Amino acid sequence: MSDAFSAQLATATVGLLHVLMACAAWLMLRGPRQAQAVQLWATGALVLGVCLASGGLAHPLPPQVPEAMRDLLLPGLLLGSMLLRVLALRRHMGRPLRLGTCTAMAAGVAVGWAVSLQSADPRVPASYANAVLILGTAIIGQHAWEDSRTSGAPTARWVAWAEWALTAALVLRALAFASAPPEAGRWDWWAVVAAAAVAALFGNLGFLGMVLDDMHRAELQARQAQIDETASREAAEQTAQELQTLLAQRDELAEERESLLQVLAHEIRQPLHSAGLAMQGAVQVLRNPRSASATEVGAQLMQAQMVLGDVRSVLDNILAAATLLSRGMPLVRQDVALDFIVELTMGDLGARQLERLTVDWRTGVDTLEVEPGLVRLALRNLLINAFAHGGPGVQVRLCVDELPASNSLRLVVADDGPGITPAQLRDPAPLPGQPARRRLGLTIVRQVMDLHGGQLVLGNALPRGFAAQLVFPLPADDWEMDDDLAEALVGTDDGPATVQAGSSGARNT
Repeated sequence: MSDAFSAQLATATVGLLHVLMACAAWLMLRGPRQAQAVQLWATGALVLGVCLASGGLAHPLPPQVPEAMRDLLLPGLLLGSMLLRVLALRRHMGRPLRLGTCTAMAAGVAVGWAVSLQSADPRVPASYANAVLILGTAIIGQHAWEDSRTSGAPTARWVAWAEWALTAALVLRALAFASAPPEAGRWDWWAVVAAAAVAALFGNLGFLGMVLDDMHRAELQARQAQIDETASREAAEQTAQELQTLLAQRDELAEERESLLQVLAHEIRQPLHSAGLAMQGAVQVLRNPRSASATEVGAQLMQAQMVLGDVRSVLDNILAAATLLSRGMPLVRQDVALDFIVELTMGDLGARQLERLTVDWRTGVDTLEVEPGLVRLALRNLLINAFAHGGPGVQVRLCVDELPASNSLRLVVADDGPGITPAQLRDPAPLPGQPARRRLGLTIVRQVMDLHGGQLVLGNALPRGFAAQLVFPLPADDWEMDDDLAEALVGTDDGPATVQAGSSGARNT
C-alpha cells in the first residue's frame, strides 16, 4: 500500500466519519425541541465531512481535483461548515445568531484567501487556510466551553476539548509549514488527521449529549412545574376545605347562639310572669292586712319567694350557658371538699324540698378536683328536675359513691316518681314552623361534665323512678380502696339501674 493511497484512505475515512456522525445526530435529535440548532450543526458537520472526504486534508491535492474546487469550492465549504457549527452552538445557548457578523467574517476570509492564492509559494495559501481553521476550531471550542459553564452539561466539554485538540494539531502543522512545504503523509498531517477523527467522534457525540441534557432538564422542569402545580392545587383545595369547615363551624355557632336565644326567651318568660303574679298577690295582701290572715300573708310571701328562686335558677343557667359557649380559657379546677359542694347546692333548695331530700354517703373520697361553681350548678339542675317532674310528693335521694371498675366518683340523683319511657330520652325533632328548643338545664349539665372529662348518664331506676348520674374520673394516685369494699359497692342492689345512657331532655329546669 503506497503512502499516497494511505493518505487518501485516511482522508476519506475521516470525512466519512463526519458524514455518518452528522446523519446520526440529525436522525436522533430531530423533533420540535432544538430543531434549528440540530439542523445547523448536522449541516455543518455534513459539509465538513464532504470537504474532508474530497481531499481537504491532502496537501498538495491530488492532480485529478479540478482547479476551481481546489481554489474556491473546498475552502468555502470548510469555512461554511465552521460558521454553521458556531451558529448551532449559539442557537443552543439561546444567543442571537448575528448573521451579519458571520457574513462580514466570511467576506474577509474570502478576500484573504484570494490574496494568498496570488503567491507563488505553496506555503502561503496552505498557511492561510491552516490559520483560518485554527481560528474556527478555537471559536467552536470556546462556545462549547461557555455552554458547559452555563448549563453544567459535561458533554459540552467533550466538544470543547475535541475542537481544541484539533486546534493544537493545526498549530503544530503551522509550525511545520514554516520549515517545509505541506506534504500529505508527514507527521504533522497525521496529527491533524487523528485530531480530526477525534473531533468527528467526540464533537458530534458531545453535541448530541448537549441536546439530550437540555431535553432532560426541560423534562425535569416540566415535571417539577407539574408537581408544583399539583401541590398548589392540593394546597388550594385544602385551604378551601378548611374555609368550608370554618364556615360550617361559624354557621353551627350562629345556629347555637340563635337556639340559645330562643331557649332563653322561653325559659325566662314563664318564671318572670309567675314572679309578677306572685308579687302582685303579695302586694295586695300587704295593702289590706286586716282582710287577710297571717297564714294567707305567709303563703303569698312563700310563693313569691319560691318563684324568685326559680327566676334565680333560670338566670344562673342563662349565665352559665353564656359562659360555657364563650369560654376561651381552659377550665380552672380546684381541690374542693365534696360535703362543701353538696351543702352549697342544698342551700339553693327550698325548705319543702329539703324535707323530701335524703343524702347517702358511700365513699371514703372527701375531695374532688373540679370547678365548684359549675358542679354546683349541674347538681342543682338535677335536683330541681327531680322535684319538678317527680310529682308533688316525690322523694329524692342524693347518693355519693364510687365505681371501682372505672376508678370514678358518682353523684346519683334518684327519685321515686313515675320515670320516663326510653323514647323520651331522645330529643324529638321540632315540627315545621316551630322554633328549635333545647333543654337548657340538662344541656348545661352535659357541657359541665364534658369539661371535666366525665359523663352524664340518664335512665329509669328500679323498681320505679328516674335517676341521673354525674360520673367524675378520679386520679389514679387517689384510688385507695380495698377489694372487699369495691365488691360491696359493685354488688349493691339499691343503686339505680339505667336503661339508656346519654343526655336526656325529658326533665327540664
